[in-house]
Amino acid sequence: MNRIKLDDKLSFFIEQEEKRLRLIVFNNNEELVCHKANPIDLKRFIESEEGHLFKGRLQLDKKDGSIFLSVKGDTIGAIDLPEFERLINQSYQPKQIT
Repeated sequence: MNRIKLDDKLSFFIEQEEKRLRLIVFNNNEELVCHKANPIDLKRFIESEEGHLFKGRLQLDKKDGSIFLSVKGDTIGAIDLPEFERLINQSYQPKQIT
């Protein structure tokens, strides 16, 4: 798994689930929270100046070149924008029509 470590216990991971992506926060090796997202929405969010994405338990805020992850209203960590974009691109493989 290609996880980004947020601190000693928390990590962040993105995996493809059919046509969507699951953004997952783990506490040690247990899934703490996830949110399913459309890759197009994530790319628009990356390209925007600043912003907020998602309502609910997992939320993303973009500010000053970083993505801040919040769980239940508490900021749990930040990921550099290029690293976040790399993780999305690495995780999403559109199915080829043959």
